[in-house]
Amino acid sequence: MREALALCLLCVTAVVMSFDVEVQVGLSGGGGGMQRRVWTLGGRRGNRPRNCVEARRRHPRSGVVNIYPKRNHRLRVYCDQDTDGGGWLVFQRRQDASVNFTRNWASYKRGFGDLSGSFWLGLDALHKLTSGQTYKLRVDLTKWTSAKGYATYSNFSISGSSDNYRLHFNRFTGGNAGDSLTYHKNSHYSTVDADHDSSSSSCAKLYHGAWWHNNCHHSNLNGIYKSSRVSGGDGVVWQHFDTLHSLKLSEMKFKPM
Repeated sequence: MREALALCLLCVTAVVMSFDVEVQVGLSGGGGGMQRRVWTLGGRRGNRPRNCVEARRRHPRSGVVNIYPKRNHRLRVYCDQDTDGGGWLVFQRRQDASVNFTRNWASYKRGFGDLSGSFWLGLDALHKLTSGQTYKLRVDLTKWTSAKGYATYSNFSISGSSDNYRLHFNRFTGGNAGDSLTYHKNSHYSTVDADHDSSSSSCAKLYHGAWWHNNCHHSNLNGIYKSSRVSGGDGVVWQHFDTLHSLKLSEMKFKPM
């Protein structure tokens, strides 16, 4: 048995740096039988990246990669490796009108769009990814005048479905876009068919945007994408950056603190 195991390890060592090796070994004693054993060569399970910080070692450029936040759970995400040291996992982007963001609760739970274009990663994924560690949130914005702004927040996380994916963070930590998210702190998520806001009406219906609406909003980054600098609260809005004028680009992202 030892000779067979040594031969198996020799075969795989020449072609991999760090992968799982599964073999069947005989059990000693009168019972006989076989037992599965798994060894990891070269450290943690395949050195698979758990987040975009770890993915940067093999994929230093921004783009779509696979991460493994849990042992057997693969997730395809977009990593921003260019902004503020890189390592940011992007979970929302608005850059054109190609994707309809006026969607129902099930769509926002699941996620939709194109990871290389406009997309929403999904509330379920967002909850799982932000649980069990401390994260920093960053919001990057671009006006139709091409002026750029950003805002950052500490201790960011999203609750699970039983709490309607409530928005959590500690505080605004800076950025020239100003703070248009603290008004939404501790708010539940709302969509056109699931009203969890503090208003007597449905903010998501009124402003055509699923969001952590309060009563109603200071930001509405999942509102209707406008093709110019149009004023109105139903657009892609961050009030402290460009009042109620719709923005050209938004990205929401996080990484470990």
